[in-house]
Amino acid sequence: MRRVITVPRAVDLLVREMEGMGVREVFGIIGGQIMPFFDALYNSNIKVYMFRHEQGAIHAADAYGRVMRRPMTVVVTSGPGATNLLTGLANAMMDSSPLIAITGQVPTAFFGRDAFQETDIVGATMPVTKHTFMVKRPEDLVPPVYKAAYEISINGRPGPVVIDLPRDVQLMDVDPTTVKSKVIRIARKEIPEPDPPSLIAYALKLLLTAERPVMLVGGGVCWSGATDEVLTLAELIGMPIVTTLPGKNCVPSNHPLVMGPSGMHGRLEADAAIINADVILAVGTRFSDRTVGNFNEFRRGRKIIHIDIDRSEIGKNVKPEVGIVGDAKAVLSTMIKLVPKALERRHEAFIKWLRGGIKESYEEYRRRVDVNGFAPWRVLKVLREVMPPHSITTTGGLAATRCGASFTGTSMCLGPS
Repeated sequence: MRRVITVPRAVDLLVREMEGMGVREVFGIIGGQIMPFFDALYNSNIKVYMFRHEQGAIHAADAYGRVMRRPMTVVVTSGPGATNLLTGLANAMMDSSPLIAITGQVPTAFFGRDAFQETDIVGATMPVTKHTFMVKRPEDLVPPVYKAAYEISINGRPGPVVIDLPRDVQLMDVDPTTVKSKVIRIARKEIPEPDPPSLIAYALKLLLTAERPVMLVGGGVCWSGATDEVLTLAELIGMPIVTTLPGKNCVPSNHPLVMGPSGMHGRLEADAAIINADVILAVGTRFSDRTVGNFNEFRRGRKIIHIDIDRSEIGKNVKPEVGIVGDAKAVLSTMIKLVPKALERRHEAFIKWLRGGIKESYEEYRRRVDVNGFAPWRVLKVLREVMPPHSITTTGGLAATRCGASFTGTSMCLGPS
Protein backbone atom coordinates (compact mmCIF):
# COMPACT_ATOMS: atom_id res chain seq x y z
CA MET A 1 0.00 0.00 0.00
CA ARG A 2 1.39 3.36 -0.99
CA ARG A 3 2.19 5.86 1.72
CA VAL A 4 -0.25 8.76 1.91
CA ILE A 5 1.74 12.01 1.75
CA THR A 6 0.40 14.82 3.92
CA VAL A 7 3.36 17.11 4.59
CA PRO A 8 5.94 16.16 1.95
CA ARG A 9 9.46 15.24 2.87
CA ALA A 10 12.41 16.69 1.00
CA VAL A 11 12.81 13.48 -1.01
CA ASP A 12 9.13 13.51 -1.98
CA LEU A 13 9.54 16.97 -3.47
CA LEU A 14 12.80 15.92 -5.12
CA VAL A 15 11.11 12.98 -6.85
CA ARG A 16 8.24 15.22 -7.96
CA GLU A 17 10.77 17.65 -9.41
CA MET A 18 12.51 14.83 -11.28
CA GLU A 19 9.21 13.64 -12.72
CA GLY A 20 8.40 17.17 -13.83
CA MET A 21 11.75 17.34 -15.63
CA GLY A 22 10.97 14.20 -17.60
CA VAL A 23 12.98 11.66 -15.60
CA ARG A 24 11.47 8.24 -16.28
CA GLU A 25 14.21 5.87 -15.11
CA VAL A 26 16.84 5.66 -12.40
CA PHE A 27 19.56 3.06 -11.92
CA GLY A 28 21.04 1.91 -8.63
CA ILE A 29 21.08 -0.19 -5.48
CA ILE A 30 19.12 0.39 -2.29
CA GLY A 31 20.91 0.87 1.04
CA GLY A 32 20.36 2.25 4.51
CA GLN A 33 21.29 5.89 3.95
CA ILE A 34 19.44 6.22 0.63
CA MET A 35 16.35 4.23 1.62
CA PRO A 36 14.10 7.32 2.04
CA PHE A 37 14.75 8.29 -1.59
CA PHE A 38 13.77 4.84 -2.85
CA ASP A 39 10.71 5.01 -0.62
CA ALA A 40 9.73 8.26 -2.35
CA LEU A 41 10.22 6.64 -5.76
CA TYR A 42 7.56 4.08 -4.79
CA ASN A 43 4.97 6.87 -4.99
CA SER A 44 6.13 7.95 -8.44
CA ASN A 45 6.01 6.79 -12.05
CA ILE A 46 9.80 6.58 -12.25
CA LYS A 47 11.03 3.09 -13.10
CA VAL A 48 13.88 1.74 -10.99
CA TYR A 49 16.51 -0.54 -12.56
CA MET A 50 18.03 -2.40 -9.62
CA PHE A 51 21.56 -3.84 -9.95
CA ARG A 52 23.81 -6.14 -7.96
CA HIS A 53 26.79 -3.80 -7.93
CA GLU A 54 27.06 -0.02 -8.04
CA GLN A 55 29.71 -0.06 -10.75
CA GLY A 56 27.35 -1.99 -13.04
CA ALA A 57 24.60 0.51 -12.25
CA ILE A 58 26.63 3.57 -13.19
CA HIS A 59 28.02 2.03 -16.37
CA ALA A 60 24.47 1.11 -17.39
CA ALA A 61 23.24 4.63 -16.64
CA ASP A 62 26.15 6.09 -18.61
CA ALA A 63 25.52 3.90 -21.67
CA TYR A 64 21.75 4.41 -21.52
CA GLY A 65 22.24 8.16 -21.32
CA ARG A 66 24.45 8.10 -24.40
CA VAL A 67 21.77 6.25 -26.35
CA MET A 68 19.01 8.58 -25.09
CA ARG A 69 21.26 11.63 -25.44
CA ARG A 70 20.35 13.02 -22.02
CA PRO A 71 21.69 12.57 -18.48
CA MET A 72 20.60 9.43 -16.64
CA THR A 73 20.50 9.22 -12.83
CA VAL A 74 22.23 6.58 -10.70
CA VAL A 75 21.27 6.31 -7.01
CA VAL A 76 23.32 4.45 -4.37
CA THR A 77 23.92 4.44 -0.63
CA SER A 78 26.81 5.90 1.38
CA GLY A 79 30.36 4.65 1.99
CA PRO A 80 31.26 1.67 -0.21
CA GLY A 81 28.10 2.14 -2.25
CA ALA A 82 29.22 5.62 -3.24
CA THR A 83 32.91 4.81 -3.67
CA ASN A 84 31.96 2.00 -6.07
CA LEU A 85 30.83 4.74 -8.46
CA LEU A 86 34.29 6.22 -8.91
CA THR A 87 35.28 4.17 -11.95
CA GLY A 88 32.04 4.98 -13.72
CA LEU A 89 32.33 8.68 -12.86
CA ALA A 90 35.89 8.79 -14.20
CA ASN A 91 34.78 7.00 -17.36
CA ALA A 92 31.93 9.47 -17.94
CA MET A 93 34.24 12.41 -17.24
CA MET A 94 36.92 11.22 -19.68
CA ASP A 95 34.33 10.53 -22.39
CA SER A 96 32.38 13.78 -21.76
CA SER A 97 29.18 11.88 -20.98
CA PRO A 98 26.39 13.64 -18.97
CA LEU A 99 25.37 11.78 -15.83
CA ILE A 100 23.85 12.52 -12.40
CA ALA A 101 24.83 10.45 -9.35
CA ILE A 102 22.82 10.74 -6.12
CA THR A 103 24.63 9.22 -3.14
CA GLY A 104 23.24 8.62 0.34
CA GLN A 105 25.19 10.03 3.26
CA VAL A 106 25.12 9.62 7.04
CA PRO A 107 22.95 12.11 8.98
CA THR A 108 24.50 15.54 9.39
CA ALA A 109 24.72 15.08 13.18
CA PHE A 110 27.29 12.32 12.58
CA PHE A 111 29.52 14.30 10.22
CA GLY A 112 33.17 14.01 11.22
CA ARG A 113 32.53 11.28 13.81
CA ASP A 114 33.64 8.31 11.67
CA ALA A 115 30.09 7.00 11.61
CA PHE A 116 29.33 3.66 9.97
CA GLN A 117 29.95 4.07 6.22
CA GLU A 118 30.75 7.77 6.51
CA THR A 119 33.00 8.71 3.60
CA ASP A 120 34.03 12.05 2.13
CA ILE A 121 32.29 11.52 -1.19
CA VAL A 122 32.54 15.16 -2.20
CA GLY A 123 36.32 15.08 -1.82
CA ALA A 124 36.66 11.63 -3.41
CA THR A 125 34.62 12.45 -6.51
CA MET A 126 35.68 16.03 -7.12
CA PRO A 127 38.60 15.11 -9.47
CA VAL A 128 36.36 13.00 -11.72
CA THR A 129 33.21 15.14 -11.93
CA LYS A 130 32.19 18.50 -13.33
CA HIS A 131 30.70 19.46 -9.98
CA THR A 132 29.67 17.98 -6.62
CA PHE A 133 26.90 19.08 -4.24
CA MET A 134 26.70 18.41 -0.51
CA VAL A 135 23.11 19.08 0.60
CA LYS A 136 22.90 20.08 4.28
CA ARG A 137 19.46 21.70 4.40
CA PRO A 138 16.18 20.41 2.97
CA GLU A 139 15.32 23.74 1.39
CA ASP A 140 18.52 23.47 -0.67
CA LEU A 141 17.51 20.09 -2.02
CA VAL A 142 14.36 21.02 -3.89
CA PRO A 143 13.97 22.26 -6.41
CA PRO A 144 17.38 23.91 -6.92
CA VAL A 145 19.94 21.09 -6.62
CA TYR A 146 18.67 18.56 -9.14
CA LYS A 147 17.90 21.27 -11.70
CA ALA A 148 21.37 22.72 -11.24
CA ALA A 149 23.01 19.29 -11.48
CA TYR A 150 21.12 18.52 -14.67
CA GLU A 151 22.06 21.83 -16.26
CA ILE A 152 25.72 21.54 -15.27
CA SER A 153 25.94 18.01 -16.68
CA ILE A 154 24.85 19.12 -20.17
CA ASN A 155 26.16 22.69 -20.19
CA GLY A 156 29.10 23.19 -22.55
CA ARG A 157 31.20 20.04 -22.53
CA PRO A 158 29.02 17.29 -20.94
CA GLY A 159 30.08 15.37 -17.84
CA PRO A 160 28.97 13.78 -14.53
CA VAL A 161 27.65 15.59 -11.44
CA VAL A 162 27.30 14.20 -7.89
CA ILE A 163 24.65 15.08 -5.27
CA ASP A 164 25.58 13.83 -1.78
CA LEU A 165 22.41 13.52 0.27
CA PRO A 166 22.41 12.98 4.08
CA ARG A 167 19.68 10.71 5.38
CA ASP A 168 18.21 13.22 7.84
CA VAL A 169 17.92 15.87 5.14
CA GLN A 170 15.99 13.43 2.98
CA LEU A 171 13.49 12.77 5.75
CA MET A 172 12.84 16.36 6.82
CA ASP A 173 9.38 17.76 6.13
CA VAL A 174 9.32 20.72 3.77
CA ASP A 175 6.65 23.30 3.07
CA PRO A 176 6.61 23.49 -0.76
CA THR A 177 5.84 27.21 -0.65
CA THR A 178 9.14 27.97 1.08
CA VAL A 179 11.34 26.53 -1.66
CA LYS A 180 9.78 28.05 -4.77
CA SER A 181 12.06 31.06 -4.76
CA LYS A 182 15.26 29.14 -4.06
CA VAL A 183 17.80 29.34 -6.88
CA ILE A 184 21.31 27.96 -7.16
CA ARG A 185 23.35 30.24 -9.36
CA ILE A 186 25.87 28.45 -11.52
CA ALA A 187 28.54 29.76 -13.82
CA ARG A 188 26.98 28.80 -17.11
CA LYS A 189 29.34 28.07 -19.95
CA GLU A 190 27.37 29.15 -22.96
CA ILE A 191 28.23 27.44 -26.22
CA PRO A 192 30.97 29.71 -27.53
CA GLU A 193 30.51 31.49 -30.80
CA PRO A 194 32.89 30.06 -33.39
CA ASP A 195 36.21 31.81 -33.62
CA PRO A 196 36.50 34.59 -36.22
CA PRO A 197 35.54 33.53 -39.75
CA SER A 198 39.02 34.50 -40.87
CA LEU A 199 40.49 31.72 -38.71
CA ILE A 200 37.97 29.20 -40.04
CA ALA A 201 38.73 30.38 -43.58
CA TYR A 202 42.45 29.85 -42.98
CA ALA A 203 41.77 26.32 -41.70
CA LEU A 204 39.69 25.59 -44.79
CA LYS A 205 42.48 26.91 -47.01
CA LEU A 206 44.87 24.40 -45.41
CA LEU A 207 42.41 21.61 -46.20
CA LEU A 208 41.82 22.73 -49.79
CA THR A 209 45.53 22.99 -50.55
CA ALA A 210 46.42 19.70 -48.85
CA GLU A 211 47.38 16.67 -50.91
CA ARG A 212 46.22 14.10 -48.36
CA PRO A 213 43.74 15.69 -45.91
CA VAL A 214 42.06 13.48 -43.27
CA MET A 215 39.26 14.19 -40.82
CA LEU A 216 39.55 12.74 -37.30
CA VAL A 217 36.09 12.49 -35.69
CA GLY A 218 35.76 12.33 -31.89
CA GLY A 219 32.82 11.85 -29.55
CA GLY A 220 32.11 15.58 -29.53
CA VAL A 221 30.58 15.19 -32.99
CA CYS A 222 27.81 13.03 -31.49
CA TRP A 223 26.95 15.47 -28.69
CA SER A 224 27.04 18.38 -31.13
CA GLY A 225 24.78 16.58 -33.59
CA ALA A 226 27.29 17.36 -36.34
CA THR A 227 27.17 14.06 -38.26
CA ASP A 228 25.61 15.58 -41.38
CA GLU A 229 28.11 18.44 -41.40
CA VAL A 230 31.04 16.01 -41.06
CA LEU A 231 29.85 13.96 -44.02
CA THR A 232 28.99 17.01 -46.14
CA LEU A 233 32.40 18.63 -45.69
CA ALA A 234 34.22 15.34 -46.27
CA GLU A 235 32.24 14.74 -49.47
CA LEU A 236 32.83 18.28 -50.75
CA ILE A 237 36.58 18.01 -50.30
CA GLY A 238 36.79 14.28 -50.90
CA MET A 239 38.76 13.47 -47.76
CA PRO A 240 38.72 10.22 -45.77
CA ILE A 241 37.24 10.09 -42.27
CA VAL A 242 38.77 8.20 -39.35
CA THR A 243 37.42 8.13 -35.81
CA THR A 244 38.37 7.75 -32.18
CA LEU A 245 36.61 4.95 -30.27
CA PRO A 246 34.02 7.31 -28.72
CA GLY A 247 33.60 8.83 -32.18
CA LYS A 248 33.11 5.48 -33.90
CA ASN A 249 29.34 5.76 -33.98
CA CYS A 250 29.20 9.44 -34.86
CA VAL A 251 29.46 8.57 -38.55
CA PRO A 252 28.00 5.59 -40.46
CA SER A 253 30.61 2.87 -40.85
CA ASN A 254 29.31 1.93 -44.32
CA HIS A 255 29.96 5.38 -45.78
CA PRO A 256 32.60 5.14 -48.56
CA LEU A 257 34.78 7.83 -46.96
CA VAL A 258 34.77 6.31 -43.46
CA MET A 259 37.88 4.22 -42.77
CA GLY A 260 36.95 3.25 -39.21
CA PRO A 261 38.66 3.86 -35.86
CA SER A 262 42.35 4.71 -35.69
CA GLY A 263 45.00 4.15 -33.05
CA MET A 264 45.95 1.18 -30.91
CA HIS A 265 42.59 -0.59 -31.40
CA GLY A 266 41.93 0.77 -34.88
CA ARG A 267 41.90 -0.47 -38.44
CA LEU A 268 44.97 -0.61 -40.63
CA GLU A 269 43.55 1.67 -43.34
CA ALA A 270 42.53 4.25 -40.71
CA ASP A 271 46.03 4.27 -39.22
CA ALA A 272 47.50 4.49 -42.74
CA ALA A 273 45.31 7.52 -43.43
CA ILE A 274 46.57 9.32 -40.32
CA ILE A 275 50.21 8.39 -40.87
CA ASN A 276 50.18 9.59 -44.49
CA ALA A 277 48.06 12.72 -43.98
CA ASP A 278 49.59 16.12 -44.51
CA VAL A 279 46.65 17.96 -42.89
CA ILE A 280 44.38 16.55 -40.17
CA LEU A 281 41.05 18.15 -39.27
CA ALA A 282 40.33 16.93 -35.72
CA VAL A 283 36.76 17.52 -34.53
CA GLY A 284 35.58 17.03 -30.94
CA THR A 285 38.47 14.91 -29.71
CA ARG A 286 40.99 15.25 -26.89
CA PHE A 287 43.79 13.41 -28.76
CA SER A 288 43.93 10.39 -26.45
CA ASP A 289 47.23 8.51 -26.38
CA ARG A 290 45.31 5.39 -27.51
CA THR A 291 44.41 7.26 -30.68
CA VAL A 292 47.58 9.19 -31.48
CA GLY A 293 50.35 7.26 -29.68
CA ASN A 294 53.35 9.56 -29.30
CA PHE A 295 52.07 13.15 -29.15
CA ASN A 296 55.17 14.70 -30.69
CA GLU A 297 55.39 12.12 -33.47
CA PHE A 298 51.71 12.60 -34.29
CA ARG A 299 52.21 16.27 -35.14
CA ARG A 300 55.51 15.86 -36.95
CA GLY A 301 55.28 16.23 -40.73
CA ARG A 302 51.62 17.31 -40.79
CA LYS A 303 49.46 20.29 -39.91
CA ILE A 304 46.69 19.91 -37.33
CA ILE A 305 43.39 21.79 -37.27
CA HIS A 306 41.63 21.23 -33.93
CA ILE A 307 37.95 22.11 -33.36
CA ASP A 308 36.63 21.70 -29.80
CA ILE A 309 34.04 23.28 -27.54
CA ASP A 310 36.45 23.13 -24.59
CA ARG A 311 39.20 25.72 -24.87
CA SER A 312 41.41 23.80 -22.44
CA GLU A 313 41.70 20.91 -24.91
CA ILE A 314 43.24 23.05 -27.65
CA GLY A 315 46.97 22.37 -27.50
CA LYS A 316 46.79 20.22 -24.36
CA ASN A 317 48.15 17.04 -25.95
CA VAL A 318 48.89 18.05 -29.53
CA LYS A 319 49.72 21.62 -30.50
CA PRO A 320 47.67 22.51 -33.60
CA GLU A 321 48.48 24.73 -36.51
CA VAL A 322 44.98 26.14 -36.09
CA GLY A 323 42.90 25.84 -32.91
CA ILE A 324 39.20 26.73 -33.23
CA VAL A 325 37.04 26.98 -30.10
CA GLY A 326 33.37 26.43 -30.82
CA ASP A 327 30.53 24.00 -31.32
CA ALA A 328 31.48 21.44 -33.97
CA LYS A 329 28.20 21.77 -35.85
CA ALA A 330 28.47 25.57 -36.05
CA VAL A 331 32.14 25.60 -37.10
CA LEU A 332 31.71 22.91 -39.76
CA SER A 333 28.60 24.67 -41.10
CA THR A 334 30.65 27.83 -41.56
CA MET A 335 33.37 25.85 -43.33
CA ILE A 336 30.84 24.28 -45.69
CA LYS A 337 29.49 27.71 -46.65
CA LEU A 338 33.03 28.87 -47.48
CA VAL A 339 33.87 25.92 -49.75
CA PRO A 340 34.09 27.18 -53.35
CA LYS A 341 31.04 26.15 -55.35
CA ALA A 342 33.13 25.05 -58.35
CA LEU A 343 35.43 22.85 -56.25
CA GLU A 344 35.85 19.45 -57.83
CA ARG A 345 36.07 16.36 -55.68
CA ARG A 346 39.69 15.42 -55.24
CA HIS A 347 42.00 12.97 -53.49
CA GLU A 348 40.38 9.94 -55.19
CA ALA A 349 43.79 8.30 -55.52
CA PHE A 350 44.49 8.60 -51.78
CA ILE A 351 41.08 7.16 -50.88
CA LYS A 352 41.39 4.37 -53.45
CA TRP A 353 44.79 3.44 -52.02
CA LEU A 354 43.39 3.31 -48.47
CA ARG A 355 40.26 1.32 -49.31
CA GLY A 356 41.62 -0.77 -52.16
CA GLY A 357 45.31 -1.15 -51.49
CA ILE A 358 45.48 -1.17 -47.68
CA LYS A 359 42.05 -2.44 -46.58
CA GLU A 360 41.58 -5.17 -49.19
CA SER A 361 45.16 -6.40 -48.87
CA TYR A 362 44.86 -6.62 -45.10
CA GLU A 363 41.53 -8.45 -45.24
CA GLU A 364 42.91 -10.87 -47.82
CA TYR A 365 45.86 -11.55 -45.51
CA ARG A 366 43.52 -12.26 -42.61
CA ARG A 367 41.48 -14.65 -44.72
CA ARG A 368 44.63 -16.68 -45.45
CA VAL A 369 45.66 -16.91 -41.79
CA ASP A 370 45.04 -20.40 -40.42
CA VAL A 371 42.93 -20.08 -37.27
CA ASN A 372 42.16 -23.01 -35.02
CA GLY A 373 38.41 -22.62 -34.56
CA PHE A 374 36.46 -19.39 -34.95
CA ALA A 375 38.39 -16.22 -35.73
CA PRO A 376 36.87 -13.46 -33.57
CA TRP A 377 36.95 -10.93 -36.39
CA ARG A 378 35.00 -13.31 -38.63
CA VAL A 379 32.33 -13.84 -35.98
CA LEU A 380 31.95 -10.09 -35.50
CA LYS A 381 31.87 -9.49 -39.25
CA VAL A 382 29.07 -12.01 -39.77
CA LEU A 383 27.10 -10.55 -36.83
CA ARG A 384 27.48 -7.07 -38.25
CA GLU A 385 26.22 -8.20 -41.66
CA VAL A 386 23.11 -9.99 -40.39
CA MET A 387 22.04 -7.67 -37.55
CA PRO A 388 19.71 -4.72 -38.19
CA PRO A 389 21.62 -1.45 -38.61
CA HIS A 390 20.11 0.08 -35.45
CA SER A 391 21.28 -2.77 -33.22
CA ILE A 392 23.38 -1.86 -30.19
CA THR A 393 26.08 -4.41 -29.38
CA THR A 394 28.60 -4.39 -26.55
CA THR A 395 31.67 -6.50 -25.93
CA GLY A 396 31.50 -6.76 -22.15
CA GLY A 397 33.21 -4.96 -19.28
CA LEU A 398 33.84 -1.29 -19.90
CA ALA A 399 33.42 -1.69 -23.64
CA ALA A 400 29.73 -0.85 -23.35
CA THR A 401 30.51 2.70 -22.30
CA ARG A 402 33.99 3.17 -23.76
CA CYS A 403 32.74 2.57 -27.30
CA GLY A 404 29.88 5.01 -27.03
CA ALA A 405 26.26 4.71 -28.05
CA SER A 406 24.51 4.28 -31.37
CA PHE A 407 23.48 7.78 -32.42
CA THR A 408 23.52 7.27 -36.17
CA GLY A 409 21.94 3.87 -36.67
CA THR A 410 25.21 1.98 -36.89
CA SER A 411 26.16 -1.00 -34.78
CA MET A 412 27.74 -0.19 -31.45
CA CYS A 413 31.31 -1.29 -30.86
CA LEU A 414 31.58 -4.53 -32.79
CA GLY A 415 35.34 -4.47 -32.50
CA PRO A 416 38.01 -3.43 -34.97
CA SER A 417 36.77 -5.61 -37.81
